[in-house]
Amino acid sequence: MTPVAVLGRRGHAVAAEPVVAAVLSGIVAILVIVPLAMVVFGAAREAGAFSVRPLLIVFGSTTIIRNTLLVGIGATALAVTIGGLLALMLARIATPGRATLSRLVTLPLYITPLLTAIAWSWLGSPRGGLINLVCRNAFGIDSIVNLHSAGGVIVIAALSYVPLPFLLIGAALRGMDPSLEESARVHGASAFAALRRVTVPLVLPATLGSALLVFVQAMGLFSVPAVLGMPAGFQVAGTEIYRLLNTYPPRVSQAAAWGFVLLIATAGLVWLQAVLLRRRSYVTVTGKAFRPRLLDAGAARWLLAGCAWGYVFAAVILPVATLIWASLVQFITIDPALMQFDLRHFRYVLFEYPKTYIALKNSLLLGAATATCVCALGLGISWVVVRSRSVLRGGLDQLSMV
Repeated sequence: MTPVAVLGRRGHAVAAEPVVAAVLSGIVAILVIVPLAMVVFGAAREAGAFSVRPLLIVFGSTTIIRNTLLVGIGATALAVTIGGLLALMLARIATPGRATLSRLVTLPLYITPLLTAIAWSWLGSPRGGLINLVCRNAFGIDSIVNLHSAGGVIVIAALSYVPLPFLLIGAALRGMDPSLEESARVHGASAFAALRRVTVPLVLPATLGSALLVFVQAMGLFSVPAVLGMPAGFQVAGTEIYRLLNTYPPRVSQAAAWGFVLLIATAGLVWLQAVLLRRRSYVTVTGKAFRPRLLDAGAARWLLAGCAWGYVFAAVILPVATLIWASLVQFITIDPALMQFDLRHFRYVLFEYPKTYIALKNSLLLGAATATCVCALGLGISWVVVRSRSVLRGGLDQLSMV
């Protein structure tokens, strides 16, 4: 590969690779290292002096640490399992409606976990949830669902994060050379044996990468634990940081200490992922053109389609329908005689509430500016890491991952 060159001030050719790599490394270092340093500095400083007391307080909060790990591990295991199975069903098995389902499964990415948590809070509250109210009036069952609990936080967080492993693992499955599975079949393996012993191990990088992303987000999650956990006294690191910053006076050092602990956990996971992937080769794409073959699951394909539609119903259709229904009634009730549907709430938000357009403008500006900056920066970083020979590419890769 010939290095890209640009002209310097005096007309001399200057290699662009080191310049681009140095500029991007500087930008990413400012965006990553400076906040990390401030978190470390804030965690070690209290009342104008350096102290380890904030960290000792954090490590002494065993209940919150246990709850945070429970949510992180539980949501990650559930999301990666569901996302991986959905990717397998829709990418490598001839599941009915797989094209439509592949689009619907990714919709939770466009619905924030906060809205999903609010909708399921109305549905699964132990006393006033719509599901429990219907069961109480129709069948005399007092309560069958309680999402204001640790289990509710884990399940709803997992439903929101399933698209991440689905997209990553699905891309790995669709990009795999089928000759690898054919070689296993030639040596006597059945179709599902080849899938289990060849295909699944080869998507380990995508599985670990998606698990890392989900775990990091679940460990620092605030919205779902705030809606479903805090009413039941279930506190995690995200809600504890919020509480510390909203007390008077704000306990900034303790909040920073919690952030420091989360950063250490993330760094350890990134290192562990690198160690696990360094031990084997995971080459799945060759130089030949190919098209992965779909497996025929027989009559079971309809059961697989039903499972996929079950996820779409729980993560998309039911929460969205609940939010629309709640926005159209004067107050939440299951009594049809008391339901009065109108557009008063939409009229108030769109035409009377003074902060609507300010919030809309800020949201659009934030979304457009963030997407533009991230895509431009990500494109440059990817080019340096994958296509250049710069000595900075390894460090830039690690910094961007952090």
